[in-house]
Amino acid sequence: MEIGQRSELPPLPELDRAQARELVDEIAVNHGYLPPHVVDLIPDEIRATVLHALQKKDNMIAASVSTLAQILYSSSAHFIFELLQNAADNNYFKALAEGHDPEKSIGFKSTFMAAWKVQIESGPFTFYFEHQVGDSGMGMITPIWFEPENEFQGPGTRISLYFHDNGTPDDLTERRDEVITQLKELQGEALFPNFPQGSELRTSKFDATSGIDSEMVRQFHVTKYDATGLSRNENRSYSETEEGLALYSTSRVVLAFTLDENDEPITEIQDVFAFMPVRKIGFNFLIHADFVTQANRQDIVWSSQRNVGLRKAIGQALVKGIEELAKHQTLQYKWMRYLPREESLNHSPFWKDMVSEIKSPLSQAQVLVPIRQAARCPIQQMRQLEPRYLDKNGDPLIPDLCNSPMYLSKDYEDNDLNILREYGLSVLQVYEIYPILSAMVQEQSWKEAIFETRDEDWHSRLAKLILAAINYDMTQLSGSSQPSGNIGPPSSSSGLFSFGSRETADAQIRGNSNTGPSNISLFAFSSQGKTTASATDDMKLFDHKNREDAFLPFPALLSRCGSFLKNHEAVNFLKAEAPLEDDDPCWMGFAKHFGIKVNDGIHLSVEILRALITDASAPADSMWHSIWTLYNRIYAQYLSFDQKDKHPIKALFRTYKSFIYIGENKDGVNKWFKTSECLWSANGAIVRKPSLDEIYPDLKEFFHKFLEIPELDLRLFYKELVDMHDTVPTTAAAKDMLISLNAMLSSSSDPVRFGPQAERFHIFPAILPNGTRKVLRSHVHFFINDRRHYAEALKDSLTILDLTLDEVTRLHGVFEWFDLKDRYLSQAVVEKARVKEGNYEKLNSLTRDLALKAPALVSIAIYSNESLDPDKLNASLQKVQVYVTDSIKSTLIAEEGGKKVEKFIGKSDLHIQRLDNGDLRIYLTTDEDSRDLAIASKLPRELMAALLGYDTRKVDATVFNIVASILQAKRSHVHQILELNGVPDLNLPCLVGENYLAAEVEAENRKMAILPNSPGRSSQSSLTLQDTYDKDAYLDVLVHVVEAARAHQFPTKSGESDLSQALNGLNISNSKPKPKQLKFSHSNTDEWKQMVGAAGELFVFEILSNLDPSLPKFGRSNWQSVIRRFVTDHPDYADMDAWVGEEDGDIQYKDTQNALTDYLIEKGYFDETWIGECPEYHIEVKTSVGNLGAPFHMSKSQYNRMRRYWSEANTRSSRKKVFAIFRVYGIESGDIGLKVYVDAESESQGGNLKFEADSWVVRAL
Repeated sequence: MEIGQRSELPPLPELDRAQARELVDEIAVNHGYLPPHVVDLIPDEIRATVLHALQKKDNMIAASVSTLAQILYSSSAHFIFELLQNAADNNYFKALAEGHDPEKSIGFKSTFMAAWKVQIESGPFTFYFEHQVGDSGMGMITPIWFEPENEFQGPGTRISLYFHDNGTPDDLTERRDEVITQLKELQGEALFPNFPQGSELRTSKFDATSGIDSEMVRQFHVTKYDATGLSRNENRSYSETEEGLALYSTSRVVLAFTLDENDEPITEIQDVFAFMPVRKIGFNFLIHADFVTQANRQDIVWSSQRNVGLRKAIGQALVKGIEELAKHQTLQYKWMRYLPREESLNHSPFWKDMVSEIKSPLSQAQVLVPIRQAARCPIQQMRQLEPRYLDKNGDPLIPDLCNSPMYLSKDYEDNDLNILREYGLSVLQVYEIYPILSAMVQEQSWKEAIFETRDEDWHSRLAKLILAAINYDMTQLSGSSQPSGNIGPPSSSSGLFSFGSRETADAQIRGNSNTGPSNISLFAFSSQGKTTASATDDMKLFDHKNREDAFLPFPALLSRCGSFLKNHEAVNFLKAEAPLEDDDPCWMGFAKHFGIKVNDGIHLSVEILRALITDASAPADSMWHSIWTLYNRIYAQYLSFDQKDKHPIKALFRTYKSFIYIGENKDGVNKWFKTSECLWSANGAIVRKPSLDEIYPDLKEFFHKFLEIPELDLRLFYKELVDMHDTVPTTAAAKDMLISLNAMLSSSSDPVRFGPQAERFHIFPAILPNGTRKVLRSHVHFFINDRRHYAEALKDSLTILDLTLDEVTRLHGVFEWFDLKDRYLSQAVVEKARVKEGNYEKLNSLTRDLALKAPALVSIAIYSNESLDPDKLNASLQKVQVYVTDSIKSTLIAEEGGKKVEKFIGKSDLHIQRLDNGDLRIYLTTDEDSRDLAIASKLPRELMAALLGYDTRKVDATVFNIVASILQAKRSHVHQILELNGVPDLNLPCLVGENYLAAEVEAENRKMAILPNSPGRSSQSSLTLQDTYDKDAYLDVLVHVVEAARAHQFPTKSGESDLSQALNGLNISNSKPKPKQLKFSHSNTDEWKQMVGAAGELFVFEILSNLDPSLPKFGRSNWQSVIRRFVTDHPDYADMDAWVGEEDGDIQYKDTQNALTDYLIEKGYFDETWIGECPEYHIEVKTSVGNLGAPFHMSKSQYNRMRRYWSEANTRSSRKKVFAIFRVYGIESGDIGLKVYVDAESESQGGNLKFEADSWVVRAL
């Protein structure tokens, strides 16, 4: 490896080899290095001792060095990136301009992950570093001079690595792509100046064993994009200049797409970089961006707003890169192989969102080549052709549009098109062929080609395609997938209007109409009110050749039309040369002779309705009144007909497919519905069809009775569900369907039996384990959430319905109808509890109660299962023992799709254990509220299950209620409860004396009253299984300690603690909630005390670590207590080593910059005479679980040191050391406090602390 000289840095002073060697040897000696010739001078009898002492010395002073090279990385090839990163970071002026501070990293020392010796030759210097696995680490920083056999002539520097024998060459091979991206970055910064600007990397490899020399070529297409508007890096501090210029808001994103030598995409999972590899996510291209990374640099921080902004920029860069690749001669048909797939990113919700973010811009990017090789088109415009659109040669049946092409080039492969389907590519739909067909028949050349050059196969295929399009339209118009009967206009008018009229010759009358059948439109909406159909499809219209639909323009008829229509010419009136008079005999005779209508009757009302339907410009405000009046008028006219004439009137309305007015849609267009698309009443169900009783409440007779529009019932609703079985509704729509079905089931007196068709209903909204919402069918396995805590614990493992507990309760009828009783979480999940080893305290009161009620409980058990032996059960139950403990742990077990799912949920509140002799032992939680709840809600079921030998899920609800009543009742009421519930009382004997049990309870009560409130106490009934502690409970304490410390304000000398005590003394109530109790137990009292002390030290260490301004050079090395090893249970301190040095105090700090002293002056602990003092602080942390007044221990040596420091501090010139006591209290209360005694001896003399020298006990007064 060669590194060129930086032109912008000042040159180093010239040295000759002698001076260079002198410098290297000086450094080595300063590090304690003894050359071999010096070691040889040591006498043999002491040589081993000296070398051993030197080794020990190295181990002590090199601890940080020895772990540095291992702390982040697992791959032996990672040192390459450290060296490349060092090279990139050496552009100091650029780094300062961009606001980057130097970052700590392994750097050069990472080479020892792959090599045991690193030899460096640069100018007059020749030296090496040597470090073997297991060495102290000093060899990594101690240079050793050597004389080379062949002198390196330069320029530059040569670094030679001597690799470990157990190295993996493939590690380097697998990192080629990542290395090339960093090399390309360095190339622009004057490193590797001869690296070509192109994107090709050639790697030569010689295998010494086989003698084979090989070369591999890889190419890269690199896309760069400048991200803007970024948030700050949460892990980086910014100067005022950086903040003012907002340098952090812009950053470059680099993507690299890998190709082989034939320009074929290489689709391998690549790394995401943040200057160095972070991890592989699932992308087929390399990503480099200035991410905010986790502390171990193994992943980025998903919650970082900066990373969210960079993710969006990566998506924009990807679209830019795809647009570039789409212009490449070969890649234009294969670039989609680089696109990320959601299925490969399911494990990472952060990156999965990027797929959604790029779908829209990518679908609009012009990246696809049409079949005619014209300009590239957007994805959303193009269509994939199915076989039915192709001829026998695989070419399109119908040529593509020239001005707006839709057909994709045939050069795309099917697998690649499947990828594009995820990004907006659609399959050509049959209704989309109309514009293509229209364009085809308008070209003269194609008209000739159809008859001259196309064979029978082509004609047959095209005919089938056109028929499919027609059938699709017919299906859309009829609103049914299976239209019945002949669709089209009637063959004659007599079937519709047989009221005695007769035909008239064409020449005798001239009809006048503004709208002929060629240009009239009728709005025939589907249930969404969107479909427009030709009026000739919906309504029989008659021109001047169908004169029985014509009216004479009598003034009364014109006036009637005028009351509804803006223009009466919309009605088919005959054109008269002069105005007519009403009931003119001549015209009446004329009309009778020729069958022209003259009456203001139902036919005119229907004609006016037709005109309103066709008049799309009619205003909505008057439309409602006009339609309501017309409906009433038509129904009244219908009632005036004789019974024999009523049927043709109904038939008349059947010819009008859409004549029910529902209002305007969102575009202001009037919506008309068919009778089949409406309901008179939905009966409380949520359906897509309009309910006319809500729109026309006074027209029930017209719609429901006359037009026979039905009310919704269960059978009709069931049919609707069957008809839409292939439709997948939205989650909200599915929930509405469930609610509606439940309403139908509840109100129906004629329930529909569950059939195979119901299994096809998409009706159950569910949340999958990955968080995706999906509507499922009943035969797909899912669970019903009737237990909130089960659902919360298992949501990442099971598919659970997206319903609240209230909705689940209300939809019980639906689940029962679908026979889904076994899907309830309460039935499908088994909770397995166990008791860990620890302290158990007997609960005599409940033990006594269960023993005295055992005969009644056994009676209930025999009532449920007569095959059991009552005497044996009674004897067993009366020997039951009840204990309280914090050691109950629980695991939830379920099965989905044949796969067993287990979820450990931690603490539980109840466990019943059956011993080998059949006796029962019941364990309850120590928390009183949780214990009371468990006794009321869980104990009845689990106790009965234990007696019966059942699974708890098999315990009947009735039995549960009886047992719960027995447990809550007085003993004198037990017999009555059995009698009221029909349970025979077996009158079994009580085998345990009531007086004896009462005495046990009395003794327990006395003992509880006199024992101190200490977590370390135990009673005679305590069961200590082994010397252990509750790790989970202690972790809870440590987590709370850290959270409390980071939110805690350093107390002033006047004291937050003093003020809170004063308020408590005044008995002032406040609304602050009672802090959560955080207790942990340990069978070893001494170790329990040490763990409490460690928690207190952690509290103080966190407070001192987070002071503002911060303490210079304050860190873990200042925490010099041997008990700090206990806090490594906390994840933030899991990597902290135990303190192995001399323990001279809990926390030691040399205030060389008087930062802590100034802070204590500000808080009132020191007066102004301490300004500018830089003492060494000796801090002792004293911790208790109780309040501030609890006594604490101090050793004799600590007491003597305290007095000595105080004596020295009284002399102005001798203020070199300070003895401070940090008093931490309330560790287990959840409300932790701190009192600081900086000058403990003065506090003692002032009466605030009382020292009892004989017992070394200190009390705060």
